Amino acid sequence: MNSAVTTLWEEAGFPEQTVIQRAVSDPLLAGQSVVGIAPTGSGKTLAYGIPVLTRLVPNLGPQLLIIVPAQELAIQIRDVLTPLAHRLNLGVLGLIGSANRQRQIDRLKGKPAVIVATLGRLADLIDERKLRLVDIKTVIVDEFDSFETEDITTIRHMRQDGLLAGANLGLFSATRNDDDIAAFREFWPDLQVFDEIKTDDTRGPVTHYLLDRQFEGKVQFLERLGREKHQRVFVFFNHKHIMQKVAGSLRFTHVPYSLLATDGRQVQRAEALGDFRRGRTNLLLTTDVAARGLDVADVTAVVNFELPNNITTYIHRTGRTGRMGESGTVYNMGNDHDLRDLRHLLGDSVTLVAEKPLVKKREQDDETNDENTPSTDSHDRARTRPASDKMPARKPTAAKSHNKRKQRWRNKKNVGKHW
Repeated sequence: MNSAVTTLWEEAGFPEQTVIQRAVSDPLLAGQSVVGIAPTGSGKTLAYGIPVLTRLVPNLGPQLLIIVPAQELAIQIRDVLTPLAHRLNLGVLGLIGSANRQRQIDRLKGKPAVIVATLGRLADLIDERKLRLVDIKTVIVDEFDSFETEDITTIRHMRQDGLLAGANLGLFSATRNDDDIAAFREFWPDLQVFDEIKTDDTRGPVTHYLLDRQFEGKVQFLERLGREKHQRVFVFFNHKHIMQKVAGSLRFTHVPYSLLATDGRQVQRAEALGDFRRGRTNLLLTTDVAARGLDVADVTAVVNFELPNNITTYIHRTGRTGRMGESGTVYNMGNDHDLRDLRHLLGDSVTLVAEKPLVKKREQDDETNDENTPSTDSHDRARTRPASDKMPARKPTAAKSHNKRKQRWRNKKNVGKHW
């Protein structure tokens, strides 16, 4: 390992490299093409970022191209690599669809060495001849298994058209898709696969719960979780209209939350993610597309408000908790049919626990009494008591009546207030 790489690892605060970082570092330094598979949170961004940065030359223009599926992921990677690149006098530029196009074009004139881009904005600037890729040394496709077939075809055409003729390739994700790897291998035949899912040691213990809930029960569970102290929770949805409906319910009950949607303005999305990262809100409501690849520290739990349709999505969602040796929790909510389908989908890959967490002891005792004690009304209780013990029902005291009137006034006063 050369001195520049050692310096960057020290700057990044990694006294020891993770399994995936050790596996791909030397091949990338040598300009070889690699596939890196490792769990979410295992340090894949630095695994490719640090060795590749040391191969770049200042003031030469774009030499490292990182293609990502989501705008927030592009911003995250840009922010991670920028301080490291500055130590080597290299510039980093993010190209995303929601940002000002002309400002991005102007910044390209500064010859940044690193481009982090979503595919749509990247293709537009290439077609307009605003971005030249002739000096690209390495192409990284992060979260490669989330790209559609047509997206992969677009990247392959860049290679076929000579735009990436001299570049080696890096594919990185938390799950392995052999079909996608085969598609890229047609144009990068020397791809070496480093699958470190089983050897990675960064994951902590994670408990996966099954919660039998209908819609209202799911919302009530989120309300309680959102009020718990020291919680940082990803809440995943399959449909944006369901997410918006849940957000409205949380507003009505004054539960703070952040919402990350792909159709929101960039400023709004950045503010929502910032509030969640800084602990101003406990809940981040999001979809898979909006949150793909996001790295947030100290996520205590993941909630699948709507269950995923495939195991790849489940792995990406749940990989956000239990990172770097910390414990984590996953709550899967649905009806009996949904949960049965999830068991079948996951098979033996995940141990699922049917349990009801977050139930306070008093409520558990109440449920136990309701189930094990025969239901009796006041007439039954009076009939079982000796005649001499019968006492007239007490009327409410003046203090109790005053408190009830006061509570009704408070409820009326707070109607319509939102967080």
